[in-house]
Amino acid sequence: MRSTLADIQEHEPPTVSKEQQAWISDAARCDACGHAIEPRDKICPDCGIRLG
Repeated sequence: MRSTLADIQEHEPPTVSKEQQAWISDAARCDACGHAIEPRDKICPDCGIRLG
């Protein structure tokens, strides 16, 4: 399915909560779900996203 520029523009950008902002800036938390991670983790043990 292709999105047109008009389709993209009609949707508001997602909002980020203060809690999400806090864990996104914390290297010991998964950027996607906020689960505690270890530096050696390659995949989040909670949500399964690849860490990078």
